[in-house]
Amino acid sequence: MRRALVAAASRSASTWRPRPVMVGATIAATLVAGVLIGRRLPHPEPPALLPAGIVEGQTVEPARRQVQFDTPGGTRIIWVIDPDFDL
Repeated sequence: MRRALVAAASRSASTWRPRPVMVGATIAATLVAGVLIGRRLPHPEPPALLPAGIVEGQTVEPARRQVQFDTPGGTRIIWVIDPDFDL
């Protein structure tokens, strides 16, 4: 009985395992492919630092923003975001 268990255990340990070189090559190939694809994709324009119609040096008063949610049950949630709020 012991011999059968030892033989079965030694057979299962000899299953194929990916070699570290293959794993490293796969990771390197994936990184290279990601960099190449990223270089070919168009990059979006960076956002303008000033809103349209605002001249440099001109001060703009921050506006309050309102976010509203309506739930299926009819409950309304209204948040007012105040940029001047200070803790």
